[in-house]
Amino acid sequence: MNAKASKGVLANLTKLQIKPPLPVADVRLLVDPESCSVWEGHSRLYERLTEDNCRDLLDALVSAGSQLEPATVREVEDKGIVRYEVIAGARRLWCARWLRDHGYPDFGFSVRVEVLSNKEAFLRSTRTECSGKSVSAYEKGKEYQHALDYFDDQGQMAKAVGIQRTLLNKYLRIARIPIQIAGAYGELDDFWLKHASPLSALLEDSSTVSDLMDTATRLKAEQQARRADGLPYLRGSEVFRRLKEGAKGSEGGGPLHVYDDVDDPILIVESKTRNQLRITIPLPVNVSALRAAFRKCVTAYIGRENRRINASEV
Repeated sequence: MNAKASKGVLANLTKLQIKPPLPVADVRLLVDPESCSVWEGHSRLYERLTEDNCRDLLDALVSAGSQLEPATVREVEDKGIVRYEVIAGARRLWCARWLRDHGYPDFGFSVRVEVLSNKEAFLRSTRTECSGKSVSAYEKGKEYQHALDYFDDQGQMAKAVGIQRTLLNKYLRIARIPIQIAGAYGELDDFWLKHASPLSALLEDSSTVSDLMDTATRLKAEQQARRADGLPYLRGSEVFRRLKEGAKGSEGGGPLHVYDDVDDPILIVESKTRNQLRITIPLPVNVSALRAAFRKCVTAYIGRENRRINASEV
Protein backbone atom coordinates (compact mmCIF):
# COMPACT_ATOMS: atom_id res chain seq x y z
CA MET A 1 0.00 0.00 0.00
CA ASN A 2 1.52 3.33 -1.02
CA ALA A 3 1.81 6.33 1.28
CA LYS A 4 -1.19 8.09 -0.27
CA ALA A 5 -3.45 5.09 0.27
CA SER A 6 -2.21 4.66 3.84
CA LYS A 7 -3.05 8.28 4.59
CA GLY A 8 -6.55 7.78 3.25
CA VAL A 9 -7.14 4.70 5.41
CA LEU A 10 -5.94 6.55 8.54
CA ALA A 11 -8.24 9.46 7.75
CA ASN A 12 -11.21 7.11 7.47
CA LEU A 13 -10.28 5.41 10.76
CA THR A 14 -10.08 8.80 12.45
CA LYS A 15 -13.54 9.67 11.19
CA LEU A 16 -14.88 6.40 12.52
CA GLN A 17 -13.33 7.00 15.93
CA ILE A 18 -15.00 10.38 16.43
CA LYS A 19 -18.47 9.31 15.42
CA PRO A 20 -20.90 9.64 18.34
CA PRO A 21 -22.17 6.40 19.87
CA LEU A 22 -25.54 5.09 18.84
CA PRO A 23 -28.34 6.31 21.13
CA VAL A 24 -29.44 3.89 23.83
CA ALA A 25 -33.15 3.21 24.03
CA ASP A 26 -34.93 4.66 27.06
CA VAL A 27 -36.09 1.44 28.67
CA ARG A 28 -38.74 1.86 31.35
CA LEU A 29 -40.50 -0.63 33.58
CA LEU A 30 -43.85 -0.40 35.32
CA VAL A 31 -43.45 -2.10 38.70
CA ASP A 32 -45.35 -2.65 41.93
CA PRO A 33 -44.41 0.19 44.34
CA GLU A 34 -44.03 -2.39 47.10
CA SER A 35 -41.14 -3.97 45.17
CA CYS A 36 -39.12 -0.79 45.80
CA SER A 37 -37.35 0.67 48.80
CA VAL A 38 -35.69 4.06 49.20
CA TRP A 39 -31.89 4.13 49.10
CA GLU A 40 -30.44 5.17 52.45
CA GLY A 41 -28.47 7.96 50.76
CA HIS A 42 -31.55 9.49 49.13
CA SER A 43 -31.96 13.24 49.53
CA ARG A 44 -35.45 13.07 51.02
CA LEU A 45 -36.53 11.92 54.46
CA TYR A 46 -39.25 9.54 53.31
CA GLU A 47 -40.97 9.48 56.70
CA ARG A 48 -41.62 13.24 56.45
CA LEU A 49 -43.61 12.92 53.22
CA THR A 50 -47.34 13.54 53.66
CA GLU A 51 -50.44 14.09 51.59
CA ASP A 52 -50.03 17.83 52.15
CA ASN A 53 -46.44 18.19 50.93
CA CYS A 54 -47.06 15.77 48.03
CA ARG A 55 -50.41 17.25 46.98
CA ASP A 56 -48.99 18.96 43.87
CA LEU A 57 -47.55 15.71 42.57
CA LEU A 58 -50.63 13.66 43.49
CA ASP A 59 -52.84 16.03 41.51
CA ALA A 60 -50.45 15.93 38.54
CA LEU A 61 -50.38 12.12 38.50
CA VAL A 62 -54.17 11.85 38.68
CA SER A 63 -54.57 14.44 35.93
CA ALA A 64 -52.08 12.71 33.63
CA GLY A 65 -53.33 9.24 34.48
CA SER A 66 -49.80 7.96 34.83
CA GLN A 67 -46.30 8.89 35.94
CA LEU A 68 -44.63 10.85 33.15
CA GLU A 69 -41.07 10.92 34.50
CA PRO A 70 -39.68 7.56 35.69
CA ALA A 71 -37.79 7.26 38.93
CA THR A 72 -34.16 6.18 38.82
CA VAL A 73 -33.60 2.82 40.53
CA ARG A 74 -30.98 0.11 40.76
CA GLU A 75 -31.49 -3.57 41.36
CA VAL A 76 -30.88 -5.11 44.77
CA GLU A 77 -30.41 -8.69 45.88
CA ASP A 78 -31.52 -10.76 48.86
CA LYS A 79 -34.15 -8.32 50.16
CA GLY A 80 -37.27 -10.45 49.89
CA ILE A 81 -39.97 -8.89 47.75
CA VAL A 82 -37.91 -5.72 47.29
CA ARG A 83 -36.16 -5.80 43.92
CA TYR A 84 -35.27 -2.16 43.36
CA GLU A 85 -33.71 0.69 45.31
CA VAL A 86 -34.95 4.20 44.51
CA ILE A 87 -32.04 6.56 43.86
CA ALA A 88 -34.12 9.51 42.65
CA GLY A 89 -37.90 9.60 42.96
CA ALA A 90 -38.92 9.07 46.59
CA ARG A 91 -41.90 11.43 46.26
CA ARG A 92 -43.05 9.58 43.15
CA LEU A 93 -42.83 6.30 45.05
CA TRP A 94 -44.77 7.72 48.01
CA CYS A 95 -47.46 9.07 45.68
CA ALA A 96 -47.79 5.77 43.80
CA ARG A 97 -48.33 3.96 47.09
CA TRP A 98 -50.80 6.57 48.32
CA LEU A 99 -52.83 6.42 45.09
CA ARG A 100 -53.01 2.63 45.30
CA ASP A 101 -54.52 2.97 48.76
CA HIS A 102 -56.95 5.73 47.74
CA GLY A 103 -58.97 4.61 44.76
CA TYR A 104 -56.30 3.76 42.19
CA PRO A 105 -55.37 0.13 43.05
CA ASP A 106 -53.69 -0.53 39.68
CA PHE A 107 -51.51 2.57 39.60
CA GLY A 108 -48.02 1.48 38.55
CA PHE A 109 -44.66 2.91 39.50
CA SER A 110 -42.57 3.85 36.46
CA VAL A 111 -38.83 3.28 36.86
CA ARG A 112 -35.63 3.41 34.85
CA VAL A 113 -33.17 0.74 35.98
CA GLU A 114 -29.50 1.77 35.99
CA VAL A 115 -26.24 0.29 37.21
CA LEU A 116 -24.76 2.84 39.63
CA SER A 117 -22.07 2.86 42.28
CA ASN A 118 -22.87 4.66 45.53
CA LYS A 119 -20.95 7.71 44.40
CA GLU A 120 -22.73 7.74 41.03
CA ALA A 121 -26.06 7.28 42.82
CA PHE A 122 -25.34 10.28 45.04
CA LEU A 123 -24.44 12.50 42.08
CA ARG A 124 -27.51 11.35 40.16
CA SER A 125 -29.71 12.11 43.16
CA THR A 126 -28.31 15.62 43.66
CA ARG A 127 -28.73 16.48 39.98
CA THR A 128 -32.29 15.20 39.90
CA GLU A 129 -33.27 17.48 42.81
CA CYS A 130 -33.11 20.48 40.47
CA SER A 131 -36.10 19.26 38.42
CA GLY A 132 -38.50 18.46 41.27
CA LYS A 133 -39.84 19.98 44.48
CA SER A 134 -37.01 21.63 46.36
CA VAL A 135 -35.26 19.63 49.05
CA SER A 136 -34.96 21.26 52.47
CA ALA A 137 -31.58 22.39 53.78
CA TYR A 138 -31.77 19.73 56.50
CA GLU A 139 -32.41 16.91 54.01
CA LYS A 140 -29.69 18.16 51.70
CA GLY A 141 -27.30 18.32 54.63
CA LYS A 142 -28.12 14.73 55.58
CA GLU A 143 -27.52 13.66 51.98
CA TYR A 144 -24.11 15.36 51.92
CA GLN A 145 -23.21 13.90 55.30
CA HIS A 146 -24.01 10.38 54.07
CA ALA A 147 -21.87 10.87 50.94
CA LEU A 148 -18.69 12.13 52.65
CA ASP A 149 -17.00 8.74 52.39
CA TYR A 150 -17.34 8.75 48.59
CA PHE A 151 -14.77 11.56 48.26
CA ASP A 152 -11.18 12.12 49.31
CA ASP A 153 -12.04 15.36 51.12
CA GLN A 154 -14.75 17.99 51.42
CA GLY A 155 -13.13 20.19 48.79
CA GLN A 156 -13.44 17.42 46.20
CA MET A 157 -17.04 16.85 47.20
CA ALA A 158 -17.94 20.54 46.98
CA LYS A 159 -16.47 20.71 43.49
CA ALA A 160 -18.39 17.59 42.42
CA VAL A 161 -21.76 19.02 43.47
CA GLY A 162 -20.96 22.54 42.27
CA ILE A 163 -21.03 24.53 45.52
CA GLN A 164 -18.51 26.47 47.60
CA ARG A 165 -16.82 24.60 50.42
CA THR A 166 -18.09 27.16 52.95
CA LEU A 167 -21.66 26.38 51.88
CA LEU A 168 -20.99 22.65 52.14
CA ASN A 169 -19.77 23.21 55.72
CA LYS A 170 -23.06 24.93 56.54
CA TYR A 171 -25.03 21.98 55.17
CA LEU A 172 -22.93 19.56 57.20
CA ARG A 173 -23.50 21.67 60.32
CA ILE A 174 -27.29 21.56 59.97
CA ALA A 175 -27.09 17.80 59.31
CA ARG A 176 -25.57 17.32 62.78
CA ILE A 177 -28.68 18.75 64.44
CA PRO A 178 -30.68 15.81 65.94
CA ILE A 179 -33.90 14.86 64.17
CA GLN A 180 -35.73 15.58 67.47
CA ILE A 181 -34.89 19.27 67.02
CA ALA A 182 -35.77 19.29 63.33
CA GLY A 183 -39.07 17.68 64.27
CA ALA A 184 -40.12 20.87 66.06
CA TYR A 185 -40.58 22.47 62.63
CA GLY A 186 -43.90 21.69 60.99
CA GLU A 187 -42.23 21.61 57.57
CA LEU A 188 -38.52 20.96 57.11
CA ASP A 189 -38.45 23.78 54.54
CA ASP A 190 -38.82 26.14 57.53
CA PHE A 191 -35.62 24.85 59.13
CA TRP A 192 -33.08 27.22 57.60
CA LEU A 193 -29.32 26.99 57.36
CA LYS A 194 -28.89 30.08 59.54
CA HIS A 195 -30.70 28.33 62.41
CA ALA A 196 -28.06 25.63 62.65
CA SER A 197 -25.16 27.55 64.22
CA PRO A 198 -27.05 28.98 67.25
CA LEU A 199 -28.80 25.65 67.87
CA SER A 200 -25.49 23.79 67.62
CA ALA A 201 -24.04 26.04 70.31
CA LEU A 202 -27.00 25.29 72.60
CA LEU A 203 -26.61 21.56 71.99
CA GLU A 204 -22.94 21.71 72.94
CA ASP A 205 -23.68 23.54 76.21
CA SER A 206 -24.48 21.11 79.02
CA SER A 207 -26.54 23.81 80.77
CA THR A 208 -28.97 24.25 77.85
CA VAL A 209 -29.12 20.97 75.91
CA SER A 210 -31.73 19.29 78.13
CA ASP A 211 -34.11 22.27 78.07
CA LEU A 212 -33.61 22.59 74.30
CA MET A 213 -34.63 18.98 73.70
CA ASP A 214 -37.64 19.33 76.02
CA THR A 215 -38.75 22.48 74.20
CA ALA A 216 -38.45 20.72 70.85
CA THR A 217 -40.64 17.88 72.11
CA ARG A 218 -43.33 20.33 73.26
CA LEU A 219 -43.19 22.22 69.98
CA LYS A 220 -43.59 19.03 67.96
CA ALA A 221 -46.70 18.14 69.96
CA GLU A 222 -48.06 21.65 69.47
CA GLN A 223 -47.45 21.47 65.71
CA GLN A 224 -49.31 18.17 65.50
CA ALA A 225 -52.23 19.59 67.49
CA ARG A 226 -52.42 22.64 65.25
CA ARG A 227 -52.49 20.46 62.16
CA ALA A 228 -55.21 18.26 63.63
CA ASP A 229 -57.28 21.41 64.27
CA GLY A 230 -56.84 22.59 60.68
CA LEU A 231 -54.48 25.42 61.63
CA PRO A 232 -51.22 26.23 59.83
CA TYR A 233 -47.92 25.22 61.33
CA LEU A 234 -45.98 27.71 63.41
CA ARG A 235 -43.67 29.74 61.23
CA GLY A 236 -40.03 28.70 61.12
CA SER A 237 -38.88 31.97 62.69
CA GLU A 238 -41.31 31.44 65.59
CA VAL A 239 -40.08 27.88 66.16
CA PHE A 240 -36.46 29.02 66.10
CA ARG A 241 -37.14 31.81 68.62
CA ARG A 242 -38.99 29.51 71.00
CA LEU A 243 -36.29 26.85 70.80
CA LYS A 244 -33.67 29.40 71.81
CA GLU A 245 -35.79 30.84 74.61
CA GLY A 246 -36.76 27.40 75.88
CA ALA A 247 -33.13 26.31 76.00
CA LYS A 248 -32.31 29.31 78.16
CA GLY A 249 -35.22 28.61 80.51
CA SER A 250 -37.16 31.72 79.45
CA GLU A 251 -39.86 30.23 77.23
CA GLY A 252 -42.54 30.79 79.85
CA GLY A 253 -41.64 34.45 80.45
CA GLY A 254 -41.71 35.95 76.97
CA PRO A 255 -44.62 37.71 75.27
CA LEU A 256 -47.91 35.85 74.99
CA HIS A 257 -49.29 35.91 71.43
CA VAL A 258 -52.99 35.37 70.75
CA TYR A 259 -53.95 34.42 67.17
CA ASP A 260 -57.24 34.26 65.32
CA ASP A 261 -58.42 31.37 63.15
CA VAL A 262 -56.38 32.51 60.12
CA ASP A 263 -53.19 32.80 62.20
CA ASP A 264 -53.16 36.61 62.41
CA PRO A 265 -52.10 38.08 65.79
CA ILE A 266 -54.90 39.88 67.65
CA LEU A 267 -53.25 40.45 71.02
CA ILE A 268 -49.74 40.48 72.51
CA VAL A 269 -49.21 40.56 76.28
CA GLU A 270 -45.80 41.13 77.88
CA SER A 271 -44.25 42.49 81.05
CA LYS A 272 -43.53 46.20 81.28
CA THR A 273 -42.46 46.36 84.93
CA ARG A 274 -42.69 43.98 87.87
CA ASN A 275 -46.32 45.01 88.53
CA GLN A 276 -47.50 46.00 85.05
CA LEU A 277 -48.31 44.30 81.74
CA ARG A 278 -47.98 45.84 78.31
CA ILE A 279 -50.81 44.90 75.93
CA THR A 280 -50.35 45.44 72.19
CA ILE A 281 -53.34 45.24 69.82
CA PRO A 282 -52.24 44.96 66.16
CA LEU A 283 -54.39 46.81 63.61
CA PRO A 284 -56.93 46.27 62.16
CA VAL A 285 -58.77 45.21 65.30
CA ASN A 286 -60.86 42.01 65.35
CA VAL A 287 -63.21 43.26 68.07
CA SER A 288 -65.22 40.11 68.70
CA ALA A 289 -62.16 37.85 68.91
CA LEU A 290 -60.35 40.45 71.04
CA ARG A 291 -63.17 40.68 73.58
CA ALA A 292 -63.39 36.90 73.88
CA ALA A 293 -59.64 36.39 74.25
CA PHE A 294 -58.69 39.28 76.51
CA ARG A 295 -59.59 37.87 79.94
CA LYS A 296 -58.16 34.40 79.36
CA CYS A 297 -54.89 35.55 77.78
CA VAL A 298 -54.04 37.79 80.72
CA THR A 299 -54.78 34.93 83.13
CA ALA A 300 -52.65 32.57 81.03
CA TYR A 301 -49.75 35.04 81.02
CA ILE A 302 -49.80 35.56 84.77
CA GLY A 303 -50.05 31.81 85.36
CA ARG A 304 -47.50 30.98 82.64
CA GLU A 305 -49.90 28.32 81.31
CA ASN A 306 -48.97 28.91 77.69
CA ARG A 307 -47.32 31.54 75.58
CA ARG A 308 -49.58 31.07 72.58
CA ILE A 309 -53.38 30.94 72.45
CA ASN A 310 -55.76 30.66 69.52
CA ALA A 311 -58.95 32.68 69.69
CA SER A 312 -61.00 29.54 69.02
CA GLU A 313 -59.86 28.17 72.39
CA VAL A 314 -61.51 30.93 74.41
